[in-house]
Amino acid sequence: MSARIFITGNITYIFLSWNLFLAWVPLALAFMLRKTYHQGDHPLSKVVLMPLFSLWLLFFPNAPYLVTDLVHINYHYGARYWFDLVLIYLFAFSGLSTGMLSLYWVHQVIKEMFSPIWGWLAVAGSSLLAGYGVYLGRILRWNSWDLFTHPLQVLKDSTLQIHDHTAQAITLVFGLLLFSIYFLFISLLQYKYEPYGQIQH
Repeated sequence: MSARIFITGNITYIFLSWNLFLAWVPLALAFMLRKTYHQGDHPLSKVVLMPLFSLWLLFFPNAPYLVTDLVHINYHYGARYWFDLVLIYLFAFSGLSTGMLSLYWVHQVIKEMFSPIWGWLAVAGSSLLAGYGVYLGRILRWNSWDLFTHPLQVLKDSTLQIHDHTAQAITLVFGLLLFSIYFLFISLLQYKYEPYGQIQH
């Protein structure tokens, strides 16, 4: 980002830094959730788990949202086009990586608290809700913090848009994308590499 600003003299994509910061928020919340859960003997540990999970779910769509920043690419092919394309891909990859790690931590906590089935149901539900969150952010231009500043309007729009075909399509596409990426992510984590190149589960 700094190199682009220095070379071009403009700050066109400076918003990517802010979007990436927002993508790190669910990672921080998932870390707090995980740490709080493992402090089970603390009197307040069980009390704050649900609020932490709710906050994480609210900010989780910010991670995959970075993928949609590809719409800002200027399609006048040239050196700057390819530079910008790689730049946005790097930000999107960073956002997805932090999102998958945060989802993994939340998945592990729910699995340990309840059961593996509930853990995967939480992953599927979170992926779909994140897909809907991407729609609300990209199409309706709502932000996560707007739920605190304009709660009634956000809830109204969120409820009314459920029956919109575009909302349903974006929710399904991004939900399936997130679930597929996470499934690949967790599958790679579960591989064990043997000294002589053999791979075991």
